[in-house]
Amino acid sequence: MAAWVTIAAAACSNGTDPGDPPADLLVSAPQGDLAPGLPVSLTVTVQDAGGNRVRGSTVPVTLALRPNAQGARADGTITANAVDGVATFTDVRVSRAGRGFAVEASAGSLSGVSPLFDVRLRLSSISVSSAMTCGVSPLGDAYCWGRNATGGLGIGSGRGDRARPTLVAGDLAFAQIDVGSASNVGGLFDGGACGVTVGGAAYCWGRNDYGQLGNGTVGVDSDVPVLVAGGLQFRAVAAGHDHACGLTAAGAIYCWGSNQQGRLGNGNVGVDSDEPVPVIGSVSYAALSAGGYDRSCGIATSGEAYCWGGGGPSPLEGRPFVVTPALVLGGVPFSTVEPGSFLHLCGVGNGAGYCWGQDFGGELGTGTPGVDEPAPAPVLGGYQWTYIGAGAQASCGLRTDGIVMCWGLDNNGELGQGGVGSTLTMPSAIVGGITFTQLSVGHGTTCGLISNGEAYCWGAGLWGERGDGTFDPQQGTPTKVVVP
Repeated sequence: MAAWVTIAAAACSNGTDPGDPPADLLVSAPQGDLAPGLPVSLTVTVQDAGGNRVRGSTVPVTLALRPNAQGARADGTITANAVDGVATFTDVRVSRAGRGFAVEASAGSLSGVSPLFDVRLRLSSISVSSAMTCGVSPLGDAYCWGRNATGGLGIGSGRGDRARPTLVAGDLAFAQIDVGSASNVGGLFDGGACGVTVGGAAYCWGRNDYGQLGNGTVGVDSDVPVLVAGGLQFRAVAAGHDHACGLTAAGAIYCWGSNQQGRLGNGNVGVDSDEPVPVIGSVSYAALSAGGYDRSCGIATSGEAYCWGGGGPSPLEGRPFVVTPALVLGGVPFSTVEPGSFLHLCGVGNGAGYCWGQDFGGELGTGTPGVDEPAPAPVLGGYQWTYIGAGAQASCGLRTDGIVMCWGLDNNGELGQGGVGSTLTMPSAIVGGITFTQLSVGHGTTCGLISNGEAYCWGAGLWGERGDGTFDPQQGTPTKVVVP
């Protein structure tokens, strides 16, 4: 009889007796690809005071993300009934990236908290210019990092530079963002960015010396996104050097900000505009880009490329300003054109790569450094490209097979060759063996995305623009952008 009593007591202590009351909840760590918007799984166990599962419990359990600096929340299926003391969740989604998150579970008076976990950054697009970088998540959140002297990151607090991605203020859902080239007005080296929301509204932030925010003001910088005036609906924006442009759904281009060198394309050179003004001409455009050296370009629905501003379609020494869109010579039907951040341009037409303008050290990729090209010249190698970007004195391109190749002068490691200081006169694959799905080339920094949305950057990083958590000035190897 004593033996029977011992066995019964053991059963009770293991929580098999329905008389054991629930005392708390044990929440497991989330399992799966911990990235914003992707489903992860976890379990919540109903426990008694001794830490044993309360078998037979069917209490409804609800999840929430503990309050956090990112303002992230738990979405998906966040309520489930326990089955025999365990509630199983297979479609919990965290809305934003960040570090040190925790899931709280509640069931009436019962509660529990998961171990701390991080959610990696996942981006659907990335843009890098001079001293700063921005990206957009698949859920529409915008992140920026790098130089922030006058609010160019749009994060709404503080002026310090950021070496980690930081959430852009305003809780706007962006479809696309483009980073502008930094200004050096009054000795303050800072730029900004513009973006289009999923509803087609354009917002800009950062410097506003010439009205480049487009909100009807001049001289008042903004460290948060401000609405571009005029009520136009855009499908894309491009931020340049103290100016910006937008492409409407109807194929028209409007520009605002500085009109030095005719970069607004409205023929009224030297007259700035703090609101969007239409680019002259009846061309219907399919794509838009703006450079860091006074230029903008558009690709017509026919594939013809037009550029305007400093040097216009051919930035050779002595060329006059082009104050209205001028046709790029050569008859190439382009799919992309990048005006560049200095004195050359690059583009892709029928899968082939082309560069033109001034060549200081091989950045045209023609194999003849120092020989300028007034019209698009084929990039050596015969590769098929999806994108080629023009930086300062370097260029990088994304091949159709996902391989990134670079050429030109390697002042800061922007050629991705593992070191600094080399000169390449034709394309060379970057180190690391990484396959990319998207690429953006800035003044001294290059960034790309891989298939899972993670970002890698290389090149200049003095202001934190690589987003790898450091302010190391040079990096010749692709490094992963860290969690916010």
